Amino acid sequence: VSFCGEDASRPIEAMCFVAMGLRNLSMRPASIGPVKHLLRRTNLAEARDVIDEALGSGAQSVRPALMDWMNGRLI
Repeated sequence: VSFCGEDASRPIEAMCFVAMGLRNLSMRPASIGPVKHLLRRTNLAEARDVIDEALGSGAQSVRPALMDWMNGRLI
């Protein structure tokens, strides 16, 4: 499955898509570097666990949970 759209060019959203199993993201060329940089620094299995936990809690958005996790994990 692939995703084409503005959200694919946002690093946090792209990380979510890849953590959920999407393997083809279409984005503008200027976004490739920042997205690639974040993906290389992220444990996608852990990100998926954070996403699943946030969804299981009934949260309307997984972004706050991911941002908290990233602030504690990434340099």
